[in-house]
Amino acid sequence: MSGLFQEQVKREIINLRRVVKGSKLGKHISEDILIPILEQIDPIVDEILDWIGWYLTEEIKHTLATAQGSGFVYSVYYVDESASYGKYTKVGEYESSQRGGPPISQNIGDVEIPQSGTLLKSIMYQIRGSSVVLGIKDNKTPYSVWYNENWPGKLFITESEGRSASVYGSILDDPNYGNGAYYRPYFSSVIRQMKGKLKKQFREVFNKEIRKITRRTSVTRAIEIHFRWIGNE
Repeated sequence: MSGLFQEQVKREIINLRRVVKGSKLGKHISEDILIPILEQIDPIVDEILDWIGWYLTEEIKHTLATAQGSGFVYSVYYVDESASYGKYTKVGEYESSQRGGPPISQNIGDVEIPQSGTLLKSIMYQIRGSSVVLGIKDNKTPYSVWYNENWPGKLFITESEGRSASVYGSILDDPNYGNGAYYRPYFSSVIRQMKGKLKKQFREVFNKEIRKITRRTSVTRAIEIHFRWIGNE
């Protein structure tokens, strides 16, 4: 388990031994029942935290992969900047996402359109201490994409490196993006929707595992589980 959680367990063990000092019954309960339970909690919490991280990232990826299109399709042109005056070659089509819906992030057309796969592949999680941290990797799209108002219905790509998924992914998930016109909720909204379900399942799995260690109801009732959500309140 992480150093942070291990330190918390150590502190609880020290506190138990301090409280029962001088009491044979207290020492028996602490050394033979409570402390072994605390020491066995480590791998249980490890597995549950990893499951929560995996579950959340898979839900976000599923939201991106199943996003509905708006019905408006752009023609995508590759621009060969090395050619005289530039050379434009149509390489595929891209359907924009619905207004107010999650961004489409899947491979469409004959080539990998930059914003149609990089974002989905960049969703990740890490276990830090006793926390699950979700984020977006700093992956760059393989091409730059640009739009010219004088060429409606067309998108252009060049071979220069594009924006980072962590940058445009955060912009899309911002309710204030374009005064709300370009807001494409998919990250924070999914987490908010899953909060209650995750808490319920965490407690069910945790309590089930604790019951494998001890059948004493007084012990299981004494264990408290606290959740803190930071950044998505």
